[in-house]
Amino acid sequence: MDESTITATESAPLVAQQPAPKKKATLQRLMQRSTSESLHGEPTLRRRRMRVTIEPGVCTPGAFDEEFSLVLEAPSTDVELQAMKIHGATSPAYIVHEMCKLSIKSVDGEFITNDLEREALWEALGFQGRTLLVDQFQELTGKAEAFASARKKASETATLIA
Repeated sequence: MDESTITATESAPLVAQQPAPKKKATLQRLMQRSTSESLHGEPTLRRRRMRVTIEPGVCTPGAFDEEFSLVLEAPSTDVELQAMKIHGATSPAYIVHEMCKLSIKSVDGEFITNDLEREALWEALGFQGRTLLVDQFQELTGKAEAFASARKKASETATLIA
């Protein structure tokens, strides 16, 4: 059976469903890209990353004596789910904060290797430092112009299928 089938319900007349526009092997190309590996053994589909420079004046007083950089990485679905579990999926603001914290990959080139380091860094950033980082995290994950354009197109082209 293909996508252009005829459907009927007790309360509605027969309606011909239009097949969705197809692009050649889109899913197949995605699977090739996401499962093949580069020469370095890393997946070829890489997450977006952002380097953020933090000045010590926005952090907890005395925590840092000079500016430093953090690398944020767009969260995987595992990170998203972990953030939701931590906060019970009750508050989008809490979840974004947690995803941001979990997305910090390194400090001045040193990889974060455990939760204790991540929690100590998060606390040392202080309120202003964390706010600055969350703002940059949101730029990385969704406030970019490309996302706004994609959201608009998706909204304009979305149709209910009978």
